[in-house]
Amino acid sequence: MSYRRLCSRFICNDSASLLTPGNQERCLLLKDLSNRGAGVFGNFPLNVDNIVKINIHSPFLFDKISSKQARVVGVEK
Repeated sequence: MSYRRLCSRFICNDSASLLTPGNQERCLLLKDLSNRGAGVFGNFPLNVDNIVKINIHSPFLFDKISSKQARVVGVEK
């Protein structure tokens, strides 16, 4: 498997949630963060190029829930 990320990753393993384009909230596991993205695990399908909002629940990184808008760039099934 090739290494896709150009920026170094910060391993988190924290909880997060995602708002789908249909405004449904889904639970995620935030695996890692970098300057250019986030690695997440979920048990629901996502489509490449979807725009989603991720709420990061990481008390060791942020004082409050951090919300970021993101574009799905890769999916493993």
